[in-house]
Amino acid sequence: MDVNAKITGVNEVINKIQKFNDIAYSELGQKMVEVVDSVMTDAKYFAPVDTGFLRKHITGRVISKIRGIVIIGRIRSSANYSIYQEFGWSGKPEGHPFLYPALLKNRALMEEKFRRAMEDAIMKASVGRYYGGGKKGILTQEVI
Repeated sequence: MDVNAKITGVNEVINKIQKFNDIAYSELGQKMVEVVDSVMTDAKYFAPVDTGFLRKHITGRVISKIRGIVIIGRIRSSANYSIYQEFGWSGKPEGHPFLYPALLKNRALMEEKFRRAMEDAIMKASVGRYYGGGKKGILTQEVI
């Protein structure tokens, strides 16, 4: 006994999954930029000030890969004594942490923004029609 089956709509499902990936990547990337900015701002606020050199050398950026779907937010200080301020050093008083407290302060914000980004991506992908929003990598929804 032979059983034959015909599966239809596979290409449509694959296209929707790919659209979701693109939309999720875009949404998460936008939220990561906001999170990096917030953590960087707080790190500068928490940084001890003598000459302002440390604060001036705190920077943030978003590193991403498109098809690998890797999005990394990086906040760093390039001042050569940053590690000693953060963690302290031998024979001196304890450090004055500024990066870790900024990260802790923004933890709930990060979770909320990333949760919302995924919810938005699911909603936009379920609608199914998108067009370029004028900026590379930005997808917006068109509801008919």
